[in-house]
Amino acid sequence: MDDTPLSGLCPTRRGDDFLQPASRARCYGRPMRRALVLDDLDRAERQVVAGKKQITEQIEFIAWLAWFGRDATGAKALLRQFEGGLARHIADRDRLQAQLTYLNEIEASRQRQPRHKSGVQEMPAFDHFDPQIGAALAKI
Repeated sequence: MDDTPLSGLCPTRRGDDFLQPASRARCYGRPMRRALVLDDLDRAERQVVAGKKQITEQIEFIAWLAWFGRDATGAKALLRQFEGGLARHIADRDRLQAQLTYLNEIEASRQRQPRHKSGVQEMPAFDHFDPQIGAALAKI
């Protein structure tokens, strides 16, 4: 297992618990990484923009149908489907933003808390293990 901040944690698509231990989540052995969240967030942002554009175009189409006195029932049903899709994309984007915020908080907390008192791990003294090696190193 690597030493990344969220090693062993994977994203989920359902529920409030957006990060679960790898044993509980279906992540296919891939630890959650910041780059993956950023890529998914970028994709989700593009889908939100495309969904808004699609809805705008559909509303204009419905207006044209009404202008020409045509039946817009099917177009309105399709608009409702587009709105549902946009709501899912927005929820996905918000979940990914929460994951990114969580990752940022973990990274910040790791930077604030050094692993050792001085921030650098001390090497063990060799003379405790073998006096000859410790004496040899002291001469160097």
